Amino acid sequence: MYLAGAVYVQEDAFDSWKRRSTELDETDHSFDARFAKSVTKTHREWQLLNRERLMAQQKWADFFREYDVLLCPAFRIAAFPHDHTITLGTAQSITTKFDEQVVSHADVILPWALLASASYLPATVAPIGLTPNGLPVGVQIIGPYFEDRTSIHFATLIEENVVGFSPPPGFS
Repeated sequence: MYLAGAVYVQEDAFDSWKRRSTELDETDHSFDARFAKSVTKTHREWQLLNRERLMAQQKWADFFREYDVLLCPAFRIAAFPHDHTITLGTAQSITTKFDEQVVSHADVILPWALLASASYLPATVAPIGLTPNGLPVGVQIIGPYFEDRTSIHFATLIEENVVGFSPPPGFS
């Protein structure tokens, strides 16, 4: 899930995650636990997951034989005010309210993003309206493998035919 960036971290941080992953309770499904487990997988574990990715890619290829794009939410929640203080090191500690529960910010923003990225599919997010508070709502447009222009073109069609872009207050 978070393997890609693990190769770039300092050795002491990686060792800390590795130590933490061996001490975790199997029932711990927190963001920190999932992160530690995912970035310290063995090569064999990664190969097994990659095999699943390849099977998913084939299923997506089958899907896109019949459909041009897949439309889905960009996030599990509407837009939220941007916080410029969030960094890679602090992102996992940020929480937000979702379905009357306080959850990791990553658990709110990652599931829909991972739908495309886990299989290396191109995705474009296009604005489709505003919340009652004036914050933007987007739709994620997922296209076939290596067909980035398809999702971008569909976003253009949405802008031209459904909702034109209008910057939120303070950004015009």
